[in-house]
Amino acid sequence: MRKLNKFGKGLFVVGVGAVVGFGALAQSVDAKRPSAGGGCLPGVYCLDVWDPVICPNGQVYSNDCYAAKACQTGCTPVYY
Repeated sequence: MRKLNKFGKGLFVVGVGAVVGFGALAQSVDAKRPSAGGGCLPGVYCLDVWDPVICPNGQVYSNDCYAAKACQTGCTPVYY
């Protein structure tokens, strides 16, 4: 019975390590936000969060991520 208990603890430690490692990887790879300087991020996945910005091209985007995805820089928040 004691061996099973040690095995369970080891499995728990490995599981926690895997979750932390996966979380760190996801944070560094998938969750990149557009930098303050802007830039073109055509392949990024944007969340559907309503935080509108208006860009120099006159287009209003639902948030800064969609604006960066459209290669727009210099966008400002829209306040209603």
